[in-house]
Amino acid sequence: MKIINITNIENPYDLKDFEVNEDTTINFISRIYDKSFELPIKIIHRKPDLSSNITIRIALFGQSQVRIPVEIYVVKGAVNTYTNFQASVFIMSNESKADITPSLFIHEKAIRGAGHSLVIKNIKQKDTLYLQSRGIKFEKARDLIMNL
Repeated sequence: MKIINITNIENPYDLKDFEVNEDTTINFISRIYDKSFELPIKIIHRKPDLSSNITIRIALFGQSQVRIPVEIYVVKGAVNTYTNFQASVFIMSNESKADITPSLFIHEKAIRGAGHSLVIKNIKQKDTLYLQSRGIKFEKARDLIMNL
């Protein structure tokens, strides 16, 4: 099992043509302050019986902008493959922007599964009111909601 944890956007792991050669988990979890970046991801399944799980959890502060085009390929012959992509982006200011585009290209019929999900959520003070009414400060309530 290969696990890749990305927390540094200044020097991210190269995922532009990533071949899955063993079961792989990729986690990109970060808080981004006043930065703009692009992180193209292209995952390729050529071998049978392998899985990939990609999870992105990002909080954008200030004037941050992120663009993440995601392409996941399962080529013919990669039977019994499983792949899943999940992204959660928390927008913490009116100036932050996120553009994440997941695409699946499945060329094999006999796979275990393939899926993707994406949530982009603006976190405002009103979202934290219930927790604040229980004595939790805004910053802590925001962190609990983001789970970062």
